Amino acid sequence: MVKGSLLKHYYPFGMGMPGREYNAGNYRYGFNGKEKDDELNGKGNTIDFGDRIYDSRVGRFLSIDPLYSKFPFISPFSYAGNRPISAIDVKGDSVYILFYTENSSMIGGEDMFRAAALTRSKDIKNSGYFDPARDKVVIIGIQDISKIKLHVSETVKKYSGNYGQTVEFDIWSHASFDGPVGTIGTTENSTGWGTNQMNLKGWGEIDFNWSKSGVECRAMNNGCRTGEDPPGTNASFVTELSALTNFKNVIIQGPSTYSEPSKYVDNPVKTGTSGGNRIIEEKNSIIKFYKTYMIPVHSTKKEPFKDHDKVQAMRVSINGKGKLQGVQTGDKTPK
Repeated sequence: MVKGSLLKHYYPFGMGMPGREYNAGNYRYGFNGKEKDDELNGKGNTIDFGDRIYDSRVGRFLSIDPLYSKFPFISPFSYAGNRPISAIDVKGDSVYILFYTENSSMIGGEDMFRAAALTRSKDIKNSGYFDPARDKVVIIGIQDISKIKLHVSETVKKYSGNYGQTVEFDIWSHASFDGPVGTIGTTENSTGWGTNQMNLKGWGEIDFNWSKSGVECRAMNNGCRTGEDPPGTNASFVTELSALTNFKNVIIQGPSTYSEPSKYVDNPVKTGTSGGNRIIEEKNSIIKFYKTYMIPVHSTKKEPFKDHDKVQAMRVSINGKGKLQGVQTGDKTPK
């Protein structure tokens, strides 16, 4: 035993087990490495987490979480979302990783995808749960879909220390039943020779560093038909993705048909300049963009969607099971 160290067994919420402790040199720290305050409620019962004081006997903090608005479904006094075995209590910090494909020669180019990513970023930052001092939104343009693994790894390494774990991953791109389509050939884990898509093995190798704080983690694949069940027995791409180990308990959404750019999530209305021809402009490092959501609506080259056509449902999947359910998060038609 090193001088000034502690060997102790704990109950799940941090209360020490009687008679199962060895303390060498009056060691000050206890459960989760936090400093104890033995003068308040007895030995090892009160723990200083920095922002709040914790009572390990009842598994509750003595004051509310300063970022309680982020977690409306959890008591503001709870520890680790009441999941002390599988989760840890963090400061409420969150990382949002948003991808869009760029340099596309396909119809629509990159404008609508980049504008949609910028719109989502703005919506997150304008929400009541976002704290710019503690949360981070990262937007990344890509061409090779398989490079998502590298970019996610770099983002986690760069920002997790200061901003916490990932709570959201989104990608805006052209897509099909097999998932997002890049603008160049996929260099790793391709779905087939010469394709621009990544197979499920490649998606399963990405470590997103999902939050373990009890907060709801989400992912959106906003390309055409990623939430549509293909002919035959296969499930939709987002449902198959949700069955992967690295997406366990993550809620994944995808359009149940083709997706098109719209001003609102519940009502297809063309966005951009007259006729929806220009969605984003960049000049002298200043980016101006029109509010853009990629929403599911029946559309083809011969029959493009019209304003106020019926919006279709998003498929919402978790742990290998999915269902058609409502619209994505975003601005709805003003009443």
